[in-house]
Amino acid sequence: MVVIPLALLLLVNIAWSIALHRRLSCLDSDGERLHEFLGEFDAAIARAREAVAGFRQEVGDLVAELRRQTEGARLRSEQLGRLCEGAERLGRRLELAIERAARARADVETPYPTAPDAVVDERVTGAAPAARPTRTAGPTGRERGTAREAGSRTLPRELEALLARLR
Repeated sequence: MVVIPLALLLLVNIAWSIALHRRLSCLDSDGERLHEFLGEFDAAIARAREAVAGFRQEVGDLVAELRRQTEGARLRSEQLGRLCEGAERLGRRLELAIERAARARADVETPYPTAPDAVVDERVTGAAPAARPTRTAGPTGRERGTAREAGSRTLPRELEALLARLR
């Protein structure tokens, strides 16, 4: 009578051992899969580290190139500023030269004496004296012709156009 409960206890123990063996074999096979997974994960981490190192190298190269370009842009900006200052000085000198030339031309030009009725026509019509042809005296004292014939009318327009372009 004691044998039957003992046999039952043995059968339960055998069943329990079989179930435990199955669970342990599943864990073992899962452990192998886990081991494979961890190996792949480790390889992926190594590739990621290499990629990050490559990215850092590229970023370092880009930063160096950006610094070179920034320095070049700063130097070109300084050169452009110096060129602009020089152009402004040249523009001022050109304006002064034009003013001096205009004053010198005005000093050299002497209007040809006009008839009294021409003065009256001027007051009535409002025509400017510069619109009338004037005679200019040459270095010898002889007349050189009218100012329009000498081409002096186009010179100020050309200079004004040049000044307008400079501005």
